[in-house]
This record gives sequence, structure tokens and C-alpha cells, in this order.
Amino acid sequence: MTTLTLRPFAPSVELCLPQLNRKVWLSLGLLCLGLLVYVSLWQNIKVVSSIYQLQQLQVKLAELQKENEILQANTLQANSLENLEQLVTQLNLEKVDSVQFISPQGNVVVTR
Repeated sequence: MTTLTLRPFAPSVELCLPQLNRKVWLSLGLLCLGLLVYVSLWQNIKVVSSIYQLQQLQVKLAELQKENEILQANTLQANSLENLEQLVTQLNLEKVDSVQFISPQGNVVVTR
């Protein structure tokens, strides 16, 4: 009997990199890894800062909405018909029967 062995086709590829020693490759790898860690930490800090700022703005928005509701209620109360009637009586205003406007005759120019 004959045995047949199959070998996968894998061409040999050799990289044409300069022959650097292990210390240089290790230093470059650690530098790249450090840079990657720094960038990821910076992004995380920015995200956390943005979330914190968003929460503060949401609290401020809620406060302003409450204040706006209070001001609207005060405005409605101040402009109520009863308050306006009291104001008219306090200022001693009288009802006007008719209004007449003065119209200029011809070409009248006002000068000093």
C-alpha cells in the first residue's frame, strides 16, 4: 500500500524588512501600544465629561421649565379680569364714549 500525504499549498513569503534587533521592535510595539491606550483613555474621558455636562444641562432645563410654569401661572393670574377691574378702579380711569382723531388739512409740515 502506498500512503498519500496532502500538504496545503502555502508559498513562502519573506518580508524584506531591515534586520532590526529585538529591542527596537519591542520599543516600537510598546510605543504603539502606549499611544493606543492613551487615545482610548482620552476618548473615554471626553465621553464621560460630555455625559456629565449633559446631565447638568438636563437638571438646569428641568429647573427652567418649572420656573416657566410658575411665571405663566403668575401672568395668567395678573391678567385675570378681576385684577384688571381692580386696576381700573385704582387708577380712576373712566369709560370713553367715542374717539375722534385729528387729521391735518393740506400739506402741513411740523417744524420748530
